[in-house]
Amino acid sequence: MNYGYAVIRNAIARSAVAAGFLISYGIHHDNQFNSMNLIDDLIEPFRPMVDIIAIKVAGNNVELTKPQRYKIAHVLHNACIINNQKFNMLNAIDIMLDSIRQYVVEDRLEILLPDIIPEESMELLNEYKMRYESFSIFKSNK
Repeated sequence: MNYGYAVIRNAIARSAVAAGFLISYGIHHDNQFNSMNLIDDLIEPFRPMVDIIAIKVAGNNVELTKPQRYKIAHVLHNACIINNQKFNMLNAIDIMLDSIRQYVVEDRLEILLPDIIPEESMELLNEYKMRYESFSIFKSNK
């Protein structure tokens, strides 16, 4: 699960910094040695998505294989509901961050948080695979 949490933590950090948040200042997390206190607060609503995938993919295994790591990292493309609409986790992170900004700056009345949809992917794997296979550098030399 730690691997999955690291994937989500970094995705949230990337979006939060891009949106202008000072991530070293948290809401509940307040450790002077933690440079991502805010991210550790914001990850909480997304943890169950990692838990569901990690338990299914890895079970009790301590070491993860490359395919297992891929499936756990793929959690960023899993669906969740935010503001009564379905989005992948990456978009939901951006929507949540924007609602936090609006709450602080524009006196919005609520912060939008995700509702979990277990294991529904929003990524079209075959479409991406076909796109990359069309480039000559990815074709195998047989």
